[in-house]
Amino acid sequence: MNPDYIFPIGQIYRKTQQEEEETSRFSDGKSHWVGNYENFKKNIKAHLRREQCGRCVFCRRIIDESQCPATIEHLLPKAIYPQFETLPENLVLSCFSCNSQKREKIPLIDSMQSVNLENYPQSASDFTIVYPYKDNYEDHIDIEEKTCLAFKKSAKGEKTISLYNLNRERLVSARKSDLEYKKNQKYIRR
Repeated sequence: MNPDYIFPIGQIYRKTQQEEEETSRFSDGKSHWVGNYENFKKNIKAHLRREQCGRCVFCRRIIDESQCPATIEHLLPKAIYPQFETLPENLVLSCFSCNSQKREKIPLIDSMQSVNLENYPQSASDFTIVYPYKDNYEDHIDIEEKTCLAFKKSAKGEKTISLYNLNRERLVSARKSDLEYKKNQKYIRR
């Protein structure tokens, strides 16, 4: 796997006091993500961009804001689990394309799928996908350099590849272009 694709999220974002107040205003069991929490969203997005080396946590491509905006992905969908919509452990940075693949699918093992879930899952084994805060991506998915296809190395890898459609034609083509560009840059520097 390309070494650029290996980056664990080493540090969970910590909300400031102002962000705690901003994100705790609502307690009606509904999502209030749209149009609210602007300071928190800006800060966690910047934090995740640093932690994820500017890459999408799922497809591992650099997120080029001029071509495809970076989005904050809710691992547990905010429409189903509004109680976790501002919990940093539930938020990752993804490209728009990957974010739009999952929709409202729930990436939890069956026994954890209660809508009334009070506590956020604490173990990587509670998730059916690669959980970016606890799992090592490269233990579950290999992006083969020659074909630029994502291959499963585990059941979690298979589910992540499927849920985020990590072998979609445009993505594989873009990975190939990235690799070719990188090879040309090395050649030019010599």
